[in-house]
Amino acid sequence: MVSITNFTPFANLRFSNFDADGREFGVFMIKTSMDIRQDGTCVLSSEQEPFAFTDEYHGELNASSVRYPSDFVPYKPRSEVILDATAYAPGEITAREWDVSVRVSDDKGVFVEKTLHITGPRQWQPEWFRALSANEEAEWQRFGKLFQGWKLSEPDPISQLPIRYEYAFGGMIETGKNEDNEPFFTAYEHNPIGRGLIDNQHTDRRYPVPAPQIEDPLYPVITADTRYSPQGFGPTPPAWLPRRALGGTYDQNWLDNVWPKWAKDYDFAFHNAAHPDLQGNRFLEGSLIVDLKHLHPTDPQFVIRIPASKPVVTAVLANGERVLLEMVRDTVFLEISDEFRHDPRVHCLWRTPFDLTVTEAISVRWEDDPTEPTLRLTPKEVAHDNEEHVELQEV
Repeated sequence: MVSITNFTPFANLRFSNFDADGREFGVFMIKTSMDIRQDGTCVLSSEQEPFAFTDEYHGELNASSVRYPSDFVPYKPRSEVILDATAYAPGEITAREWDVSVRVSDDKGVFVEKTLHITGPRQWQPEWFRALSANEEAEWQRFGKLFQGWKLSEPDPISQLPIRYEYAFGGMIETGKNEDNEPFFTAYEHNPIGRGLIDNQHTDRRYPVPAPQIEDPLYPVITADTRYSPQGFGPTPPAWLPRRALGGTYDQNWLDNVWPKWAKDYDFAFHNAAHPDLQGNRFLEGSLIVDLKHLHPTDPQFVIRIPASKPVVTAVLANGERVLLEMVRDTVFLEISDEFRHDPRVHCLWRTPFDLTVTEAISVRWEDDPTEPTLRLTPKEVAHDNEEHVELQEV
């Protein structure tokens, strides 16, 4: 059992995991939370957040976007940035469409950047060569030769929009009924909760279909029969494509010959939940600059500055040697939606693997943060796997 001495107020956890070859390794992780001040600087929050051990949704499970992905993962091969954000129309008024963007830079330069095009509500309008009678509408499938196609309406003006996959391209379509006359659906597996999905055979051509309100400005929604890549700043659930495929193949061969190990084609990149455009090709290093465009309720060009301070983790080995474990900040979560406009925060996950066979103890402290000189950290020694906290004392 590896003992933990925690000199910080942060949740920490150590556990073991296996790779695809069945080799066991230790995992140590820390979660840090910071308040985002009005000027964009960040300071440690007086109340730190616990770990999230399951995905947290905006609403109903599997029927709404994931707001915050589970922290309980063994390893991420690259850092990623996730936003719970709201798009605000320019000038604090209404607009029919506009762009929003995020760019994250660290000590090495620009890490990730992404732009979204936002629109107000719009629809795919069915167009016919002539209006159908009431009797013809009841059997609209018979009159396909009279159907001209779908026309995208102009968007209505709005003042803001939550950046969630419900407003991006995707959805489900009823494609038949089972033997009990219950409907079954075909889902767009990259985003089954989205909007705008149309099937030439099954979509009811009598009524408008809500169209996406979040799109890639380089690949705008133009035609109703195109399958677009879902756009957003939030996390992708594990069951959606393309993330699901990285989890590996679990078939009868796996049950017969591989279980309980991971599938041979399991990839640690499965644990990166951010939109692919917000996953870097390396780990973040040093201080971070987050440039936001139209993602702040009053400042159209808001800049968040996250200091370089980090946890310092020391492992004591069986031979008495003390070694530093290199913690990497593999996840940055910005809590900046309209719901949190009065309490915006940034949460970071720091993680490192370690050798279980030779590690006897781990100690954690925080690099000095000059922005918070009034906080003194009191240690608390533990020897189990729960989240551990220490009290903050003002001096």
